[in-house]
Amino acid sequence: MSKEKAAEGTAAPEAKAQKKGNRMYLGPTIIGAARHGTVFKDGVLPKKAQEYIAEFPVMEKLFVAVDKTPEAVRELRKKQSSLGAVYDQVEARFGASRQKHTRRV
Repeated sequence: MSKEKAAEGTAAPEAKAQKKGNRMYLGPTIIGAARHGTVFKDGVLPKKAQEYIAEFPVMEKLFVAVDKTPEAVRELRKKQSSLGAVYDQVEARFGASRQKHTRRV
């Protein structure tokens, strides 16, 4: 067995669980945690973003699979949508910076 295959078998379970494919953050910019439009390779998020998600789990819905981004942007533009509600809650809860993004048209 090669060293690479052996290393794969011993990878931490939480590291494997985090690999979800590339994800784009469509929420409001939160300084030090996540910036609107940032793509996270293999869905691996910075520690600060993980802390915010642990505090407010529904925030994870704003990290969208790259191939689902167009649909998510359309949903954000609707006046009343579940994703839009999450966006507004994150903005209010974490004092996200106010910039023009997809949420407010």
